[in-house]
Amino acid sequence: MVSIGSKTLVSRSSMGEHDYEPLKQGKTKRRKHKKGGSTHAFDSNSFTSPPQLSRVRKQLDPETTQYFSEISNLFESDGVELEDRSLICANALEETKGKEFEIATDYILSHTLETILQGCDVHHLCDFLHTSANHFPYIAMDRSGSHVAETSIKSLAVHLQDDDDVVRPLVEEALTMICKVIAANSVDVMCNCYGSHVLRTLLCLCRGVPLDKSGYYLSKSTTVLADRLNSKEFSSKKYDATNFQPGFPNLLKSLVSDMLKHAKKCIKILQVDQFSSLVFQVVLEVSPEALFNELFTKVFRNSLFELSSHQHGNFVVQALISYASNQDLMELIWEELGPNLEGLFKMGRSGVVASLVAASERLHINEHKCCQVLAEAVCPVDESPKWIVPRLLFLDSCFTSEDKSNWSWQSGSKMHVMGSLILQTVFRFRSECIQPYIISITSMEATHVLEAVVDARGSHVIEAFLCSGASGKQKRRLVTKLQGHFGEVALTSSGAFTIEKCFTASNLSLREAIVSEMLAVRSDLSKAKQGSYLLRKLDIDGYAANPDHWRSKQASKESTYKDFYTMFGSSDTKLTENDAFLADTSNNKSNKKTVKEMRKEIDQSLGSGAPFLSTQNFKKNPKKEKHKSKKNAQVSGDDVNSNRKKKRSNKEKVESGFDIAAKKTLKKRRRDDDLSEASLKKVKAPNAE
Repeated sequence: MVSIGSKTLVSRSSMGEHDYEPLKQGKTKRRKHKKGGSTHAFDSNSFTSPPQLSRVRKQLDPETTQYFSEISNLFESDGVELEDRSLICANALEETKGKEFEIATDYILSHTLETILQGCDVHHLCDFLHTSANHFPYIAMDRSGSHVAETSIKSLAVHLQDDDDVVRPLVEEALTMICKVIAANSVDVMCNCYGSHVLRTLLCLCRGVPLDKSGYYLSKSTTVLADRLNSKEFSSKKYDATNFQPGFPNLLKSLVSDMLKHAKKCIKILQVDQFSSLVFQVVLEVSPEALFNELFTKVFRNSLFELSSHQHGNFVVQALISYASNQDLMELIWEELGPNLEGLFKMGRSGVVASLVAASERLHINEHKCCQVLAEAVCPVDESPKWIVPRLLFLDSCFTSEDKSNWSWQSGSKMHVMGSLILQTVFRFRSECIQPYIISITSMEATHVLEAVVDARGSHVIEAFLCSGASGKQKRRLVTKLQGHFGEVALTSSGAFTIEKCFTASNLSLREAIVSEMLAVRSDLSKAKQGSYLLRKLDIDGYAANPDHWRSKQASKESTYKDFYTMFGSSDTKLTENDAFLADTSNNKSNKKTVKEMRKEIDQSLGSGAPFLSTQNFKKNPKKEKHKSKKNAQVSGDDVNSNRKKKRSNKEKVESGFDIAAKKTLKKRRRDDDLSEASLKKVKAPNAE
């Protein structure tokens, strides 16, 4: 046990009198500091951030330095019990009073202070924040102090996880004081590379962002960008309470309002500053809908195009568009940016265009207009629409060309990331909105299609088209251009996924052509990363063993898909003889989950020989089960006797278990769009036991 003095545990006067042997001072772990300084050059308008606060740091006395160094040695020895560690931390924080800024900004002692803040109880942590509140903005803007400030905020979040009625009022009181001093110095803190990061951490805590998700909000990684552009439910997640802890919503609104109030004269500068623009992005990400709308009206409206032209401000606009949650707000944004897509491309702001297209698709507003204006931005109306997709794939070279009319396919060049993302979003629109894009991609030369497929970015575009609402005939027109190269494509890094999409979109003859080419590279394919999956998915071994049986199985599977979807699918979807089933229904958003589950169930049923819609996979409504049990038992008994008389093949079982019963009800389905209860029982009856 640690010997405790008359008043304190481990005070400077008693240090060294304990049973611990002092360890040799080891090397302090070095932090990876954020790049950048405290003042920054701005855009072409020669804006500069206002002069920042500076403070002379006093020299610490040797006794304080020695005291905290020996505490560091104690903690590194791992010989301190948990109860003693808490007492040591409490007394150490007492010793910081009056010297909080000097200790927190000391390159070495700040490490020890971080450890102390993590190990102390909530009372002493909040007490430290109270006593250091006036220094907190200076601590947050220091290279070493910013880590101490962040640690104190995150430690508060840890204590909030305790189910204790005393903790939350203490934390809220401490946060209120910190928020006030930060807001009063908001311009300096926001424009500082270290202070900006601390402020974003504080905003996340006030919003209730869980600790394990805070990194997502603090970093501007490509993952965030991909989520903004590709996730259908990305914006709605922001307002989903299940994604957040209770937080302090009133404090968040007060902090943001006070920040903007104190920064009112500099707001235009802050929107385009390298570091304060990051704060604006987080504010938009964590703001509740009412606050978000208020920010748009008071801060951003009527300045979106100007902001988009700036190298830092355009990211704020992207965040604003991505988190817009209603059509009315999106309409106002479109009025400012929609007519200027070509200008945004010329300025190199394709990210803003991508965000705008994604929001239009997500909120179902101006869909046709958006696709039309986008197409005209890269391909004027007096040119052939065949150039729309190629020019978006090579977006940079298209707009750096002096004359777009003389632009040609850029063989050997990497395809554009943002152009690829824009096209992937476009192919999620309804087919009637994207006909020029469908014409363009299906008009590409075979060599160009092959180049796109083997390019990591281009392959995603091809896959997006094959999953779009285009007709099966249009999709097969593109797939046919890859004939003779399916094996080559399958062996590329992402080729397996593309081949799978091609196979799904194809009819039986084209599927056989794909599999026959896969057979020629089966040995190499088995060694590829996704090769074994493709071999199983396409049943290449089955084709090699018995082509006729493979064809029969594929035909039966497609027939089952069509019959099932005709009966249970969306009434808006109409199948034609020329359309492959999966190709035409893969983009049906309202039934996406149902179709996926259905496909899996049918595949498993056909592979195992179990009758389709057997009771082991079919989920019944428990409320109706008791009501139907007697009638089901009677029909079930007749089928059991029938099944005992004759064994059937896998194909016969599928036909008898589903197709025959389905065909009986399909006739009635055509007369009456609603499936009657009696018809549904007929479908379920053969497998009711």
